[in-house]
This record gives sequence, C-alpha cells and structure tokens, in this order.
Amino acid sequence: MDTGLANYQAPKLPKRKRDSDPWWKGHSKGVWAAGAFGVLVIAGGVGLSIVTAQNEGEQDRYGTPTEASMYCEDAVRDQLKAPDTAEFDTSATGSGTYTVTGTVDSENSFGAMLRSDFQCTVVIDGDTQRTTLDSLEQR
Repeated sequence: MDTGLANYQAPKLPKRKRDSDPWWKGHSKGVWAAGAFGVLVIAGGVGLSIVTAQNEGEQDRYGTPTEASMYCEDAVRDQLKAPDTAEFDTSATGSGTYTVTGTVDSENSFGAMLRSDFQCTVVIDGDTQRTTLDSLEQR
C-alpha cells in the first residue's frame, strides 16, 4: 500500500534574513504609513479625552441651564396654590449665574387655569446653589 509520502516535497521556506539586516528592512511603506496613522489617531483620542474631561469638570461645577431651570421651577412651584397642576415653559441663560425666565400655567384656588410670568436668578457654584425668585406676575 502506497501512501504517497515517498514523493512528498516540503514547501519552500522564505530565505532566512541575515543577522546583519536591520529589523525594519523588508517592510513595505504601506505598513509604516498605517502604523504612523494609528499612532496619530491614538494621540488625538487621548488629547480629545483630556479636553472633554476638563470641560465636563467645569460644567459640573457651574451646573447646566437645565439644572438652573429645575431650581427655578421648584421656587415658583412653592408659590402656587395648586403646585401639582403646574406646566412650565422656561429658558435659562448664563454660566454659573443663570437668569431663568418663563411662564407657568397652573390652577388657582377656584380651579381656573392661570398663566403667570416669572424670572429667577440661580447661582450654582460647586455643590451649592442659591435661587432667588425675582418676579412672579399673573396675567
């Protein structure tokens, strides 16, 4: 029984590099360009994450317009006859010290819906906040 191993020829191996060849010899320019591009992408990602982390730190310290609006809405809600019926439309401007203006629709003591205009000043610094209800006018 002939297994055919007698005629088998091993595949030719690539030529062995000489010990005197530098390690970079034999690599194509495309491989080097891809490697350089990869290093630039990683460095850019690290730089972007550092800048983003710094901006988020400032935003956490001075709050956000949404957070300022929530503090102001709470202050207005405390002044209403039926706070559970309140529907707000607000906008906030500033950074750290916010001016929040808006309207609130809520029921009065007779159950009629009334619209009121309001303006608040909200100061957020770190973990502390100070809300001042500047005006609440019914129209």
